[in-house]
Amino acid sequence: MPTGTLQMKVSTADGTLPVFDATVKVSDALGHIVYTLTTDTDGMTTMVSLFAPSRKLSQSPYTSALAYSSYQILITHPGYVPQIIRGVRVFEGEGGLLPVDLVARTARTDHGDSINIIEIPPLGASQRMESPPPPGLPPQVETPPRVAQWGEFPPPGISIGG
Repeated sequence: MPTGTLQMKVSTADGTLPVFDATVKVSDALGHIVYTLTTDTDGMTTMVSLFAPSRKLSQSPYTSALAYSSYQILITHPGYVPQIIRGVRVFEGEGGLLPVDLVARTARTDHGDSINIIEIPPLGASQRMESPPPPGLPPQVETPPRVAQWGEFPPPGISIGG
């Protein structure tokens, strides 16, 4: 079974302070918890091995299957607002370190039921969604460079002796 690895680094204050004893739950696409981890004094979890589809899927133009698995990560700690990260990608044979920055619970940041949710869009989603040009401007069309025709000398754009 092909796998990739994932490790989380949980911190606060924009990544400057590690969060010790945070609980990290890793769930698969069906919502099944596959790992429950606890951070150490450096805010690190152990590295875990997770299923990932074969990388050969990304080498075939005839498949719509994704060449990665998506996981959801839930991070909790009594002193911090819980955080969910959806769409964490794991690729076959690749290792990943996921930095997580928690927000401390205060009267201003937490109302008892607050939770921070981060959605990572699927690969390719942002590339396919091109925004139209602003009103009044024509769409941009890239003109390919002109190629010299057989026997044409010098090639376009090249001057000799000049």
